[in-house]
Amino acid sequence: MPPKRRIRTVQELTDLIRLRSPRRILGGPFQGLIYGGRSFGSMHLPKLLGTYERELSGCFSAANLSRYERFVNIGCAEGYYANGIAYLLKAEPRGRTTDVTGVDLNNEALTEARRIADWNGLQVRFVKELEAALASSPAGRMLVICDVDGAETHIMAPSYFPVLDRTDFIVELHGPPGRRAVLDEIWSRFASTHKCITIEFEARRPGDFPSSELGVELDQKLKIEAMDERRVTSFCWLSLEAKPKCQS
Repeated sequence: MPPKRRIRTVQELTDLIRLRSPRRILGGPFQGLIYGGRSFGSMHLPKLLGTYERELSGCFSAANLSRYERFVNIGCAEGYYANGIAYLLKAEPRGRTTDVTGVDLNNEALTEARRIADWNGLQVRFVKELEAALASSPAGRMLVICDVDGAETHIMAPSYFPVLDRTDFIVELHGPPGRRAVLDEIWSRFASTHKCITIEFEARRPGDFPSSELGVELDQKLKIEAMDERRVTSFCWLSLEAKPKCQS
């Protein structure tokens, strides 16, 4: 049996995965999703590996997502979460319609998001206006995923979301290192209506690398480097779960 090819740089690994046909996500909750050749506003390789924001993987298990009828991804970029959720639930015997909407201001990112949806045969709506995404409210529960690169204090206003007792949130928080004013502000806005939990970033370990067979040899240091998301201002996520009865 010939020895495996040894990959020595992140670029070599990226090129190898991008050349796979079809180019599918290798691990994580959205494993198997056919994905595009670039990302908008975040590192591309961790998404292809399926290790991107792996701290949230439990939030995007099929069991957890099955609690919701509607999903709105604010700041969806090329649709990692919007398309990933639709892909994961497509195979679930839910017995009801799932409504998934992605919102972003970047036309180029939305074009890529729609392309990924088409490749995977997914029914996902992508729009530029948040108002359009929230225009109708289903009878069931909604999950909002928000990553707006520092504009979360503007977007995360309770008045935007009229059915707070049926709306849960996962919000990526940004700010200067060591300062948590954004966390305190959003927490204070939703404390009476939601159970608030912070989810901290975790350092990647070699064991987090997907086990999918690439047919190459990688050392431990390269695996960690490949999973590095190069975060600068984002410092944690805030999970907001609606309390049984809205108190506001």
